[in-house]
Order: sequence, then structure tokens, then C-alpha cells
Amino acid sequence: MRLSEFLRAAQSAAGKRQVKRMTHRDTADLMRVSHRTYVEYVRGVNNPKGMSALLHLLAQLHQDDLLDLLNRWRRRHAKECEAENIKNR
Repeated sequence: MRLSEFLRAAQSAAGKRQVKRMTHRDTADLMRVSHRTYVEYVRGVNNPKGMSALLHLLAQLHQDDLLDLLNRWRRRHAKECEAENIKNR
């Protein structure tokens, strides 16, 4: 699966969890990249090697290890967002 196909599938899966359909701009914001950069990723014009390398590494993990890793990332991200919100008050 190409990175552009993976990103489309991920956007679709994430959109199913939302009340409204996720746009490219919504997905770009979640990824913390510009809308233009995300569109280039999806179109296959730009293929970031770091993202591809990370996906290759994650694909080698056992499903349980991958879920544990993603849950730890999610918790850390939530703490960082909370700290940023407190700082901006």
C-alpha cells in the first residue's frame, strides 16, 4: 500500500468516528501539517521519508505491541495538549 493510499484510508477511518465527514484540511490540522502539504501527500506528489520509515517500522510490530505503543502516544499527546491549553489561558 502506498503512503497516499494509507493516508486516504486513515482519513476515512478517522472520519467515521466524527459526527461530520473529515476534510483534507481537518486531517492536515490533526497531522500538524499545512493543507497544501497534506494534499501533496495524498496525491503522491510528496512522499515524506520519515513517515514512510515509521510506517514500515510499525508494520513489523505485533498487534498488541502496536496498540500499546499507540495508546501511550495518545496519552502523552493528550497531556501535551492539556499543558498547552493551560499555558494559553
